[in-house]
Amino acid sequence: MQKLCARYGHFQSLHLYLKGMTNFTILSFLTLLLYSCNQKQDTKYYWVSFHGSYYENSDTNHIFHIDKTYLGDTIKISYFATRDTSTYYLLSSNRDSSFVEGSHDDDDGRIRPFNDTLIFLNNDTFKLTKYVLNELETDGSTIHYYTPKLGIFVIHSGTWPSLTILQSSDTIKNRQIKQLTKIVVPKFFIRGVLEKDF
Repeated sequence: MQKLCARYGHFQSLHLYLKGMTNFTILSFLTLLLYSCNQKQDTKYYWVSFHGSYYENSDTNHIFHIDKTYLGDTIKISYFATRDTSTYYLLSSNRDSSFVEGSHDDDDGRIRPFNDTLIFLNNDTFKLTKYVLNELETDGSTIHYYTPKLGIFVIHSGTWPSLTILQSSDTIKNRQIKQLTKIVVPKFFIRGVLEKDF
């Protein structure tokens, strides 16, 4: 009888041990699952460009990296995209000396700020600067819109209907960009499919 009780005691201990391990394993798995679900995913960015009289044509240029650094009084923002790379050097003090380097052969590089404004949108305040690139080229200028929170977020021709807008996997940021675009971009450039979307 004593042998049977001893064996039963070991069996009971082993059973409790395994039960504890099973609970521990399940708890560990659930903790790992919750942790991985709560991890912030990297936001993916891309440029969406609209062309044609009513923006019947559009294309997407995936941005695989955005690098923003401060060099003295200069903000350097690089957009490394699938089809091109653009680096903006936006100066704080001698602002007319701001420039863009990129894979655009036709750009002269000079980007001049010509309008600063504050925009209050919901509970956020956006300090917005409009820049013009290739200002002296007939039908060749482009307008670039910048905020410190979003970087360059929309670009359009100075003359012809076309619009390039920054979009991402972050729906809140996309909503802000669309709302800001509707406020600051002249109506002439919000047309076709964008009229419904904005």
